Order: sequence, then structure tokens, then C-alpha cells
Amino acid sequence: MSRTLIIVANSSCARIFESHHDDNILTEIETLLETTVRLRDQDLVSDKIGSQRDGKGNTSSHGVSEHHAIKHQHQNQFAHVVAEAIEKANNKMRFDALYIISSPRFLGLLRKKLSETTYKKVQGEISKNITHDSLEEIRSYLPKKL
Repeated sequence: MSRTLIIVANSSCARIFESHHDDNILTEIETLLETTVRLRDQDLVSDKIGSQRDGKGNTSSHGVSEHHAIKHQHQNQFAHVVAEAIEKANNKMRFDALYIISSPRFLGLLRKKLSETTYKKVQGEISKNITHDSLEEIRSYLPKKL
């Protein structure tokens, strides 16, 4: 019996489903959460943007705000965690086909993290954030026959 793995993800939540080809019903098998991505900027970084004196009494602020870099780092780490879960399932031969439905930016991060062997099993990708949708709504985005 062959199985399909379906990943529905964004930068803070990944829902992992499987479907057996004989019944085409989705079963949620795991949910991964990255809670630091949801924190407010002020909870991630200090209150002030860094400043620097040039020795002549002049001060300047750093041009790039720290919170964007930190959020991106957490998103990148979470993409690694999600990809690792997919790779483990692939190594254990738990699926034959893979579908990924993800917010656009996170989909790009996830693609980069998957091995070539695993990525060859991807049968479809949808660039959309539906992590909070119902099981029926998620199923409607997938082919009738998985």
C-alpha cells in the first residue's frame, strides 16, 4: 500500500498529514510549532537600535534593524526542522509521494532544505498559507486521487 505525505506550513506552524491511496482520506499525524516567530519584535530584540560614535562626537544608527534578521533566522531554523521531519519520514520509506502547501516565503526556504532524493517525490506545490484551514478545506486543494 502506497502513502502520500502532505505538508501544510508557514513560518510558525507545520501540519503533517498522510493519505493512503486506497481511501484518499487525510489523517493528521504531526504538528510542529515555532513559537519564537510569533513573538513581537520588542520581545526578540533590545529596545534601542544600536548606535556608534565615530570619535568626532558624531553618532550613527545601524542601517539594518536587528529584528528582521532575527525573525528570518528563526524562520530558517524552523524550515530546517520541518525538512528534517520530512527527510526522516522519507528515510523510513513512510511515503511515496509528497505535496507541499505553504506560504510563499516559507515554501522557498523549505525547498532549499530538502534533499534531491526527497524533492523528487514532490508531486505538487501550492504557494498559499492554509495552516489554519479545516481538514476539508485543505483536502480541496489536493488532487481527488492521491
